[in-house]
Amino acid sequence: MPEEQILDAGAIAIASSTHLSKIVNLTLWKNGIGPSGAAAIFASPHLTNLASLDISQNILRGLAEALSGSRHTVRLRRLDLGRTRLGTAAVACLSGLPSLADLSVLRIDEGELDSAAATVLATSPILKKLVRLSLNFNRIGNEGASALASCANFARLDSLNLGNNEIGDAGAVALASSSLLGRLTDLVLAGNDISDRGAFALVASPFSTQFKVLSLRGNPIGPAGRKALIDRFGTTVTM
Repeated sequence: MPEEQILDAGAIAIASSTHLSKIVNLTLWKNGIGPSGAAAIFASPHLTNLASLDISQNILRGLAEALSGSRHTVRLRRLDLGRTRLGTAAVACLSGLPSLADLSVLRIDEGELDSAAATVLATSPILKKLVRLSLNFNRIGNEGASALASCANFARLDSLNLGNNEIGDAGAVALASSSLLGRLTDLVLAGNDISDRGAFALVASPFSTQFKVLSLRGNPIGPAGRKALIDRFGTTVTM
């Protein structure tokens, strides 16, 4: 039900319905839903088979407060929170929900997230089954990239999108030094501030052996760095 403008009242009605227990996939993007409507979906006792929820392009700032104090029973495997202005407090709340322990795909593009949010995700005791994580167009910076690089919880992660996140060479070096890199097949670092130093670190990394996609478009990488990347990764890398 994308772009139907169901608002909070509609989301609460969906969450309260006893006739929707067989729904597996629910798409509610761009519907004018706020924190109370989203919280109702997460806490619904009826959406027992729901595995995939797309609630992107709704303004969910304040979700942390809406979620607090309620029981959360929906056990999702895929969750899209892109372009929701989610904020770090809501990420901290979601990262602690036991009902999200089976989550394998998480997208929070344009979520107004900072380095603290990345640290929360990296240290979550719940999100250990993530396979794909997308944080495109946030502000996690070098500190956030370093936190993700040092994460011991992402043993299953194979796709990581950190495009447009104000990440510089220090963040690239941290990722290049991490065993996390050895598990990734897709790594997006487009639109950041990575120069030759970061490029050379990725080239020299003993862990960067599995890439099918390495995106470095829109970074200030010079001719020497570009040549080194192409020599190492061939057509896998895009710049």
